[in-house]
Amino acid sequence: MFTRIDFSKLTLMDALDLANLIEVEAHQRYLLFAAQLGRRDVGDAGSVFRSMADNEKKHGEQLAKRRKTHFGDAPA
Repeated sequence: MFTRIDFSKLTLMDALDLANLIEVEAHQRYLLFAAQLGRRDVGDAGSVFRSMADNEKKHGEQLAKRRKTHFGDAPA
């Protein structure tokens, strides 16, 4: 079952929380893809997905830092 989000009513904090959740999910999914593909050679498909997972993790860290700057430790 899907929950509909009224994006017009999101606060900045809501948007940052949602963006962070998307980054966390992408990170986990790319790690799963990398594990399923395994490691054969440098630059293989698994390596690409591991690199993408690293990038998603960095994005999530940047969003978390921005959220903390604006909203401190306010609960999500």
